[in-house]
Amino acid sequence: MSRENSNLSLKTPREQPFDLYKNSTPSIVVKAGKERTSMSVSHMELEKVFFDNKSPIYKSYEKIIINKILGPLNYKVEETDNSNKNYILIIDEINRGNISKIFGELITLIEPSKRIGEEEQIMLTLANSPDAKFGVPSNLYIIGTMNTADRSIAQIDTALRRRFVFEEMMPKPKLLAFGNGKPLIIKDGIDEINVQEILTAINERIEYIHDREHTIGHSYFMPLIDTPTKNKLDDIFKVNIIPLLAEYFYGDWNDIIYVLNNKFIEPKANSKYITLRDGQLNKIYEIADEFETNEYLNIYNGLTKSKEPA
Repeated sequence: MSRENSNLSLKTPREQPFDLYKNSTPSIVVKAGKERTSMSVSHMELEKVFFDNKSPIYKSYEKIIINKILGPLNYKVEETDNSNKNYILIIDEINRGNISKIFGELITLIEPSKRIGEEEQIMLTLANSPDAKFGVPSNLYIIGTMNTADRSIAQIDTALRRRFVFEEMMPKPKLLAFGNGKPLIIKDGIDEINVQEILTAINERIEYIHDREHTIGHSYFMPLIDTPTKNKLDDIFKVNIIPLLAEYFYGDWNDIIYVLNNKFIEPKANSKYITLRDGQLNKIYEIADEFETNEYLNIYNGLTKSKEPA
C-alpha cells in the first residue's frame, strides 16, 4: 500500500467502504465515510486484538483488516481466558490527587461487592460505546501508595476507607544490608558506621518527641548498598535527612539536634550585621561543613541528652 494511493479497499459488516493506506509509523491509516475521516490503527493494536482478545478501538474496521491480512495465513484464533490471571494497577502518591477525578464512577465499581460476578455487581454503559457494558473484575487489584506524614491524607481517608485495606509500611532498617545479609557498614579508617543503627536511633527519637508517622524511611539510605562510602553518607544527610527533619520540626533546631545527638548542627558565629538585644531568645544555627565519623557514631552510641516531649 502506498501512502498516496490506496490499493486495498474493504467494506464494513454494514457494507460501508473504507480504504487502507500505509503510514510512516508502524500503523495503518483508515479513511472512511464521505468526509474521508482518517483513523490510525497501530500494528500493536491489531496484534493485541488478534492474539490477546483485546476489544478493538475501531470495531467496525479492525476485525475486517485482521481477517483480510491474517486470514490467508490460517492462524487459529482462540478465546483468551484471563479470569485466572491477576492484574495490578499501582497509583503512586494517590493522596496527592483528586480522588473523584482519578476514579470517577469507578469509585463505586471497585468496591468488592460491586465487582463483576458478585451479588451486587454493577455494570455501566460507556458514553462512547452505548452497546458495551463496563465493570471491574475481581482479579484487578489496585494499590495506592501514600506518605502518612503528608497532611493531605485526612482529605481522602474517609473516601477510600471502605474500598481499600490500609496497610502500614513502617521503615525496615534490616533491609539496609549487603547481598550476603551482613548489615550495611560504612568503613572510614578503623571506624565502622552501622547504618541500620543510625536509622533505628533517629526514628526512635522522632517517635518520642513527634510521632511514628514522621519516622524516616530506609529508602533514603539504600544507595549506600552500591556506594558504601562516608562521602555518600554525608551527601544523604546534607541533601535528604537534615532538610527533612527541618521540615518535620518546622525549623526547631533544638529538636533536630536532639534527634541527631551530634554536632551536625552547630551555632552560627555572630554576624557583624546583627546587634544582640536584651531578651533576645533566638539562636542561629547552621549545618556543619564537615561531618566527622565520630559524630555518626554518637547518633547511636553517644549519651542522649534529656528531652521533654513537646
